[in-house]
Amino acid sequence: MKDFFKIFHKGYFIMFLYIFISNIVLAWMINYGEQHYPKGYAVTEEIVTEEKKDDPKPEEALSTEAASTEEASTEAVVDAKTYRIVLDPGHGGNDSGVEYRSDHGKVSESKINFIIASYLKKYLEEYDNVEVLMTRNKDKWMYLDERVEFAAEHDADFLISLHNNSMEDAGGYAAGCSVCVALGNYQEKIGKASQLIGVNIAHELEELGLKNNGLVMKASKDNDYDNGRAADYFAIIRGAMEESISAVIVEHGFLDNPDDFYDFLSTKAQLKKIALADCRGIARYLQLQKSDTKEVLPELSNYKIKISHTKRSGYTRRFSKVFYH
Repeated sequence: MKDFFKIFHKGYFIMFLYIFISNIVLAWMINYGEQHYPKGYAVTEEIVTEEKKDDPKPEEALSTEAASTEEASTEAVVDAKTYRIVLDPGHGGNDSGVEYRSDHGKVSESKINFIIASYLKKYLEEYDNVEVLMTRNKDKWMYLDERVEFAAEHDADFLISLHNNSMEDAGGYAAGCSVCVALGNYQEKIGKASQLIGVNIAHELEELGLKNNGLVMKASKDNDYDNGRAADYFAIIRGAMEESISAVIVEHGFLDNPDDFYDFLSTKAQLKKIALADCRGIARYLQLQKSDTKEVLPELSNYKIKISHTKRSGYTRRFSKVFYH
């Protein structure tokens, strides 16, 4: 009997030790995973810096002041359409896009775009009736028409091209966000959807604190649609329109502007906020329902936004327009 109790206590002690060590290992693995960027991209010291404090939860990422200005609807969406959204992280491979040398090393736009896209995909998949794909899942170069072809092959409803701006390329401003959208000269309904999703994304980025430079529309000098009207200048938008896909190009901020970089683009937590703002803009426009909370963000009302419209002649007209009367 004494031998039995010795064996019993010894076995109990070993089991307790096994559980204790397992919990320590599990906690380390969780902590390790939280400190790294999304799978599918090689992380180097060149990318953004880490914040010392814990990353905010998605629902905490936007300011409480912004969240308090709206009441989210929780009405169920009945027989909702399933939307297929293709995210396009701009640049890649030997095309790094804008580069900025910070105190922490060189930062490339292509890597920032990919990180934002990875988080955006994760956040969008928290909603019902949405399927999300990415044009690239690693650091590789793609022609612009390949990106459009990918969206068309997957019968996408929307093509969201994710970028960051450069002070050398922008016209008239050097800080803040803008969204390139369709002119509306071809397939009016699809062009209108491009403009409206652009309005909603720009709104959310403005709520985050970025200067809102509004919508950018630009006509091609050489190309026409088959209805004889001027085609869109931006190849991603023009190609998507010809494939009956609504497309936008989101310029989140100026990577080579130190204020934009350090305030919005320099840490993992900041890039999560950017992705969440994009997600909320898309979800608000499409009236998507959150899978867990059943939340549906209310539509915008009488929202006024700047528009920069460059005509075929090269003349740029700048004005404001109210959407959602």
